[in-house]
Amino acid sequence: MAYYIQEILRYILGLFFSLLPTVYHVRVRTSPFGDADTDANVWIKIHGNNGVTDQIKLDNPNRDDFEVNSEDDFTVEGRDVGRVKGVEIYRDTSGWGDGWHLESVSY
Repeated sequence: MAYYIQEILRYILGLFFSLLPTVYHVRVRTSPFGDADTDANVWIKIHGNNGVTDQIKLDNPNRDDFEVNSEDDFTVEGRDVGRVKGVEIYRDTSGWGDGWHLESVSY
């Protein structure tokens, strides 16, 4: 009987902790090419062995992100996806100069 109570508690605690947001650190590098920068909105989805986050906007307030030959660091929160396997990153067509040449993303 004690074993079953322990397993039920483990299950309940697992559900509870899966609802807490996880902090992710993301670094985005924009290429050094002349028109590589963007003023568009940029989002990321983080994929892992336990699922995928909702879309998360990448934006550092009071900073011009995604400029030519720059690295931008972001600390974001999302659902716990377990071990990160990859990311989707995308932009919209807003802003002046909405093109973008992404060089790399690390997490």
